[in-house]
Amino acid sequence: MGMQAQEYLERAKELRNRGRFDMAIELLEDAISEHPKDDELLYQLANYYRRRSRKELGEASRLLKKAIKSNPKPVKYYNELGLVYNWSGDFSNAINTLRTSLRINPRSTLAFRLLTESYFQNGQILKALDTVNQGLKHGKKNTYLTEMKDMIVQKTRELILHIEVEQLLSESRIDEALETLENFFRHTDDEDELLEEVISLKNHLIDINFKFRGGVISTDEANFYKSRIIEAILNLLKEN
Repeated sequence: MGMQAQEYLERAKELRNRGRFDMAIELLEDAISEHPKDDELLYQLANYYRRRSRKELGEASRLLKKAIKSNPKPVKYYNELGLVYNWSGDFSNAINTLRTSLRINPRSTLAFRLLTESYFQNGQILKALDTVNQGLKHGKKNTYLTEMKDMIVQKTRELILHIEVEQLLSESRIDEALETLENFFRHTDDEDELLEEVISLKNHLIDINFKFRGGVISTDEANFYKSRIIEAILNLLKEN
């Protein structure tokens, strides 16, 4: 006669705590063969698969979908599935799943965190910022969400910087592009080397303009040197 589902879960946890991860998984696989619709067993085995190997994310996803079909109420099932999708790079499904999680529990800090990560990884930076702000309303002292917000704000500033500088360069306003970069790096931590390079490019541009106005270099030569400065600025943006 087989064990009850709860007994399997407790024994699997004991095995995991003793470092016998593979044995814990085998035990849960046996448990599901006896209790194929037990949603908690399905959830726990999916969690173990995810932790063991990225190669098993597909199987973890399949089990979580079965768990949700069996019992669609627990938020942790959706959060785990969202995490599996994130790890798989399937950010669209992750976003949809985690939004469902928040509809069930609008105060789930983990769902806000995972959804923020999904939006950010999917390139939807402004939605990521909006989501982390909503999450902080419910978990004001959550260090992880606070750190995520700081990181997203910095990335947003960098995105705006790239757009602004590239627009200035397209209009041949090199001096203004360099001024914009200098102001940005002066107010950004750990960017001293980039700031020094921007100042060096500014001085180089001043020197080119001075020589051109003095007739030392021709228009073609001045344009060539300026094109090199533009190239250096674009490389700086890539580094940043």
